Amino acid sequence: MHESALVYKILDTISPSIKPEHTLRIISLEVGEFSCVNTSTLVQLFDIAKKRTFAENSELKLSIVKENFDINIKSIEVS
Repeated sequence: MHESALVYKILDTISPSIKPEHTLRIISLEVGEFSCVNTSTLVQLFDIAKKRTFAENSELKLSIVKENFDINIKSIEVS
């Protein structure tokens, strides 16, 4: 199940950008339709992995990109 590895890579990638005084609200991902990612599993694993981390109160928003193999962090929203 490579979705769990993706979740931890996403959190590791974003972590240096989040300052202690900020709260991460939304992570927006673009998921290619040919990336072989099970999006419901990705969201479920994200909800588990974010507990007791800087991302605890955040939401993962996904958009599917047609005819694409990539997975990209489109944006992050902090407050």
